[in-house]
Amino acid sequence: MGDSAIAQAKAANASTIKLPQSSVSLLYDNISSHLVATITALDSTKEDLPVLGDGIVKGLFVDGDQNIESQWQTPFENSNPEQKLPTLMAGIQSGELSNTLGAVAEAVGLDSVTQKLQDGLSGLRGKTNLTKINTRQVFLSTASIRLNLTLAFIAIKDPKIEVEDQISLLQQWALPQSLASEGIISGSVQSKSIDLFPSIIPPFVSLTLHGKTYKPLIIESVQVPLNVPIDVNGNRLSAQVQINLMSLTAWDKQDIINLYGGSK
Repeated sequence: MGDSAIAQAKAANASTIKLPQSSVSLLYDNISSHLVATITALDSTKEDLPVLGDGIVKGLFVDGDQNIESQWQTPFENSNPEQKLPTLMAGIQSGELSNTLGAVAEAVGLDSVTQKLQDGLSGLRGKTNLTKINTRQVFLSTASIRLNLTLAFIAIKDPKIEVEDQISLLQQWALPQSLASEGIISGSVQSKSIDLFPSIIPPFVSLTLHGKTYKPLIIESVQVPLNVPIDVNGNRLSAQVQINLMSLTAWDKQDIINLYGGSK
């Protein structure tokens, strides 16, 4: 046996490499579930029940944020005289009005008449009627919870299943399940019955990320890149998708407690 053959010979106790078996979630089966965002379609009428047979989307979580926003207002802020008569009140506060009255009174010979008024205005110099009462914030409303995510889809074995089908599901869930092709009147004439709601809204979805499940959510938008590497069939090999979700209703304290797995 030559030296080259001996150098390339495989050791008898060398371990064999076992490739992972084919799976829709080939990549996600081998990493922590906390690195994966899982999105499932929910029934648009029952809100919290999954739609059987509608598939599950799994993507690598790349980036994202959760936004909670409430609206407050100070309704009394504009009710004070400084807002209604800004020029006059500014003149009193700065002392300019007092000085102007004194100059006018001296010019027309009414010093004694305007002296008391001038003294009174001088006492208001440097003061304001702005208080904690007329600047108090009053709660108006709270907006739905918003989630802005960037998910990565990477093909390990089958780009059609691991990337294209995943993106397709997200896009389907962002659109109405069906839109009537005819108007309400013409459709009612043909079917001989009145149907004021012939179309079906998009499904609600649930999102599980970092061990927390948000539901029911609405998909506001899905942004998919087109200029990415593809295979010979035009299937994308990888893609980073931006998805914006919003809770169906505004949340309160108990919803946050439930999200973190607590109860009160």
